[in-house]
Amino acid sequence: AGTAELMKDPYIACDSEAMFRILENAEPSTPPGEATQYHALSFGWLLDAIVRGATNSTLAEVVDRELAIPLGIEREIKIGLGQGGTEDSDVKNRLATLVITRQPTTPPKHSQDSDKASEAEKASSAFMNPTLFNSERLREASIPAANGHFSARGLAAIYGALVDGSKEDPRGVKLFDTNKWAETVKNRFGVVDNGEKISSELLQDGSARFGM
Repeated sequence: AGTAELMKDPYIACDSEAMFRILENAEPSTPPGEATQYHALSFGWLLDAIVRGATNSTLAEVVDRELAIPLGIEREIKIGLGQGGTEDSDVKNRLATLVITRQPTTPPKHSQDSDKASEAEKASSAFMNPTLFNSERLREASIPAANGHFSARGLAAIYGALVDGSKEDPRGVKLFDTNKWAETVKNRFGVVDNGEKISSELLQDGSARFGM
């Protein structure tokens, strides 16, 4: 969804409101239930819109407020660096430059030979070129599915806080309700009370469940 517009102007991805409008007005490329498509970029704006509706804050602001600041890593994890963020010398000196060491991956051809499919492939190809995200404009924008900036220490802090839902952060930071976390793990991954996994495979019926 939105790939035709991204093909015409990749920098429209920097305008969240414009992307919301594009997604609101998008028509399905296939009849519902006939095919599945991977929303590699659009899922980020969809999630951002849901978070904004529920909290009156952007997804980037919620990540900063609920994760980064409590863990003391607000300068180490960002969804978009914000206006002028690339001019911050401390940040700039720590940014990795994305390079291509082989030909950019070309997305698989769609089964249907249509103009919509062709446009989607071209747009996806452009965004599969990682050097596009060296652009200061793209680095500063909030593109939830594509321009998260994280240090190794920042990522370790987040995942460390999620490793064991029964423990709180040693600094006294509690990121979530531990009882709800335990219930989420059970529901998502089929863990029973004794810690053993239910024998049935998640993919056994051809479906998959995604979550924390």
